[in-house]
Amino acid sequence: MTQPEWWLLHQISLHPGGVARNATVEKIGHNDTPRAIVDAIESAMSKGWISASTSMLTFTVAGAEQFTRAETLQRELQTERMQGITEDEFATTILVLQRTIENVGGDAWHW
Repeated sequence: MTQPEWWLLHQISLHPGGVARNATVEKIGHNDTPRAIVDAIESAMSKGWISASTSMLTFTVAGAEQFTRAETLQRELQTERMQGITEDEFATTILVLQRTIENVGGDAWHW
């Protein structure tokens, strides 16, 4: 699974009834490029993880299972990364990094 595919599946997981394709590209496109998210959508569809009806993206059974596996791995990795770091320290780091990005005209979105 690529990083853009993870971002895509995570967004779909937040909207069990489906998520609008264009809104998803707009929301997470700046994490890489809008084209990368479009490619992730096409890849996830070809892998049978999502389906598109009209303009909505939804999980397939295989996609929901893939998301669950990836989410479990993400949680394990986060536990490893957070060793010796408090939640407050982590939150401060993210907020400072977002502000730094915004200070140079970027559009930070991490939470």
